[in-house]
Parts: sequence; C-alpha cells; structure tokens
Amino acid sequence: MTVRARLEIYPSLDIKGTATIVGERAALKELAQALNKAADGFTGFHSVHLYKGNGHDYEIFITRNIEESEWQNMPKRSNELEFVKEYTEMRLL
Repeated sequence: MTVRARLEIYPSLDIKGTATIVGERAALKELAQALNKAADGFTGFHSVHLYKGNGHDYEIFITRNIEESEWQNMPKRSNELEFVKEYTEMRLL
C-alpha cells in the first residue's frame, strides 16, 4: 500500500547519538505496520514506500534476517548485509 504521506528518518551521527523519525500520522502508521510485518511475518522482512518532505517517494526496507556474525561486525552500509544483497539481486531478476 502506498501512503502519500511524508516521513523522514534522521540517523544518529555518533555513538550514543539520537536517531529521529518525523512523519505525518498516516506515514507513521504505515511504518508501524511494516515494522510489525517484518517482526512477525513468515519471511522476516517487509518494505514500504513513503515520501520525503520534498515529495519524492522512497522505499524503507525492514528485515530481521541478519546473522549473528553480522551483528558482531556490523557493516557501515546496509547493502553489505547478506540478506539485503540477496533481496536486491532477486528484485533485479
């Protein structure tokens, strides 16, 4: 489901920093549903398309499919996670 509502995610910039999510009500509700689907769903992942403040849409990809070794040595970029790599490759087929 596409919700034409705005959401921005500001990552924490340092250790013990604060990540901030700001969004319109509909976007926050859609993000909450996507988080629940990723957490409780059979596949362990879900994605949702929302809109930035400038009106451009983007995908938020959520997964619980991560290996313990990756948790112990978290890569700097999400596209370096094995499951994210596999998901991206499947989408390109």
